[in-house]
Amino acid sequence: MTVFTLTALLWMTRGEIEIGSFHFSGWGKYIGQGYFKDSTVAILMSVLLFVIPSREKDRFLLHWEDVKKLPLHIILLFGGGFSLAKGIEISGLGDYMALQLQFFSDYPVWIIIMMLAVIVTLLSELASNVATITLMLPILAALAKAIHIHPLMLMLPATFAASFGFMLAIATAPNTIVYATGYVPSKKLMHAGLLLNLAAIILITVFILIYNFQ
Repeated sequence: MTVFTLTALLWMTRGEIEIGSFHFSGWGKYIGQGYFKDSTVAILMSVLLFVIPSREKDRFLLHWEDVKKLPLHIILLFGGGFSLAKGIEISGLGDYMALQLQFFSDYPVWIIIMMLAVIVTLLSELASNVATITLMLPILAALAKAIHIHPLMLMLPATFAASFGFMLAIATAPNTIVYATGYVPSKKLMHAGLLLNLAAIILITVFILIYNFQ
């Protein structure tokens, strides 16, 4: 519990915090010259578990035998989603996608919203929700301006659609956890997820069309 609490505190206080007149610079600014990340904290706290004695004789809180039980293949699969999203961002593929999406201006609004929901949903199947929407929102803001519609008409459905990845284990942490149990094979996950994706895309399209953004 002490290690867990310390980890949470280090995560929350690493960056600058401003609440009214209160200002906290964050310890990350003074330690490691910006090289310390949230992942660094997690690793350091994990190492502590290997050296802190437990109540059992000649045992520590964590042993390597315990680590061997972790589904490392699932962890690598999920981490690959973050890597893919980062690669899309730094390679310039995101900017290229923005240019390609400008042809949407020739279509009715409901088709634009539905196609956008489909595209973002497919992206979220391969990358994390946060990474997907972080990549897409600046693109959609520029696209909305180019085709002369309210930005929320594109940005809101995209934000919802980023959470519609129900088909693949890599899409979201809940999917990964379910898949890691071994009780839900990938074919069943994809079949059920496809139905959920289609239902969610239709619902968000109807909601955006009904809601007034003017």
